[in-house]
Amino acid sequence: MITRSDWPATVFEKLEPYQVEKAIVISVEAFAYAVLGVGLGSVLSTLGVESNGTSSQSVGLGLLSFVIVFILASIIYVVALPKGRFEELQARQQPTD
Repeated sequence: MITRSDWPATVFEKLEPYQVEKAIVISVEAFAYAVLGVGLGSVLSTLGVESNGTSSQSVGLGLLSFVIVFILASIIYVVALPKGRFEELQARQQPTD
C-alpha cells in the first residue's frame, strides 16, 4: 500500500520496468491533442453567436474540451501502445583484416 509520505518515490518504483517512459509518451501525445481540443472547442462554442455576444462561455467550453480530449487521448494511447520493454542495440562489428 502506498502512503502519502512515500508517494513520489514509490509510485515509479512500483511500475514495471520502462513503463515510466510509456507514461511520458502518453502524456505528451495526449497534451498535443488536448491543445487542439481547446481550439476546436473554442471555435465550436462561438459558432452562430454574434461578435459582441461572446462571453466567458467559449473559454469555459475550450477548457472543458481540453480536459475531455486529454482523458480520451490518454485512454486510447494506454490501450493502443504496447508495454515498454528494453531493446538492446547491437554493436557494430569491427572488420577484421
